[in-house]
Amino acid sequence: MYDINENVAIKHGGSLKAEHGTGRNVAPFVEMEWGTKAYELMWEVKKLFDPAFILNPGVILNEDPDVHAKHIRMDHPSHPLVDRCISCGWCESNCPSRDLSLTPRQRIQVFKEMTRMREEFTASGERHKPARLQAFEESWQYAEATCAADGMCQEKCPVKINTGELIKTLRQEALEGHGSGESPPRGAMAAKWVADRFGPVMNLVPPMLNVVSLAHSIIGTWPMQTIANAVWGIGNNMIPLWNPYMPQGAAPLKMPAASESATATERKRVVYLPSCVTRSMGPARGDADANGEPVHAKFLSILEKADYDVIIPEGVSSSCCGMIFDSRGYRDVGKTQAEQLEASLLEASLGGKYPIVCDTSPCLHRMKEKFSDPMLKMALHEPVQFISLYLKDRLEFTPVRDTVAVH
Repeated sequence: MYDINENVAIKHGGSLKAEHGTGRNVAPFVEMEWGTKAYELMWEVKKLFDPAFILNPGVILNEDPDVHAKHIRMDHPSHPLVDRCISCGWCESNCPSRDLSLTPRQRIQVFKEMTRMREEFTASGERHKPARLQAFEESWQYAEATCAADGMCQEKCPVKINTGELIKTLRQEALEGHGSGESPPRGAMAAKWVADRFGPVMNLVPPMLNVVSLAHSIIGTWPMQTIANAVWGIGNNMIPLWNPYMPQGAAPLKMPAASESATATERKRVVYLPSCVTRSMGPARGDADANGEPVHAKFLSILEKADYDVIIPEGVSSSCCGMIFDSRGYRDVGKTQAEQLEASLLEASLGGKYPIVCDTSPCLHRMKEKFSDPMLKMALHEPVQFISLYLKDRLEFTPVRDTVAVH
């Protein structure tokens, strides 16, 4: 370490670190990098503001010349999905729950330490778990439950670790009973039951949302919020917490009529897949810009203006990419739904001949990730991409000065 730092700082006049802070690893070489005069000045400032040395002790300024070689952290192997993590923290800014519970880096490190303690406990033959392991396991339940499992951490990870895949795998092991040799738990059986009857189940969602919206309009926001908070508390977080912006039920999907014009054979064709989210959820109460129309009605209107023939996949009311099951740990159920959707889209698009538009980008991402047919994956588009590629020359756009939310 001394030779490396001397070569960088003294021989070449360089800096010993770039985007990372000094830390204990570089603390013994701060004087080498900055010079004795500047180093002594740093100590004087430190003593003025922190005379008891209680603020981040030993970091940046440390009197131990060998501190960089002490207390070396040993990463315990825990799972092949995350064993390559070097704890650099690049993933943290992409995590939706970073301010709620743990970041992906923290989840991985906690899981590694918990795995180490579990293996030590198993090898010890003791009857009772150590208190520290029990505390870790109790806290881990919340840390695991609050992971969105959306894989956004992978986008910034230098070695492309997807912490969400670890979480979904752990949920699968707990919920689907893999490797236990026993019959699937009730939760997995219930998930399969819902998936097998997905269309009828999803048809119940719009009326339920409309009933909630009607109650909101009758009793007002404050009483509705009070009741909703009480129900949510009783439901042990199993019932969604209502808020004033909860959507109303979506209007039924209107199947586009087949064109009978003489030029019908010349018209462009597109396969449109409204996701289960947009098929069930409409605009929120008071959303004047939506005019009460759901997303699929708006997009069908655009396609009609562009003079496109729209193909809706057969059995679309029962279609789902499987994300809602996969992300909660029911991965076998989610895989089956993705396979069924792939077969449906292959038939509707004639093997990827026609472009396919899905109006919900996370669903589209999952389809591109899970589908096996390369031609089909190339045919998949989200609305903005499709409009940019295919509709710019077929529509007239009028710029407006307005505020939009980009998700």
